[in-house]
Amino acid sequence: MRHVHLPVRGDRDRILVGSPERIAQAVRTNVVDIGIDGVIVNLPGYAPGSITELGEALRAVLTA
Repeated sequence: MRHVHLPVRGDRDRILVGSPERIAQAVRTNVVDIGIDGVIVNLPGYAPGSITELGEALRAVLTA
């Protein structure tokens, strides 16, 4: 795995908020489509099922 260092412009450029589908699409557009092949996700608040929902949405856009 290669490491890519991106310039950090601030939290607003790194934080995604929205539905699992919106977050997954943003990850695809802003991360995968520019050549980055991995992400680390941090969900600061837990609601039952939220990890599964986001995982399913991410899988749908990352394996398409």
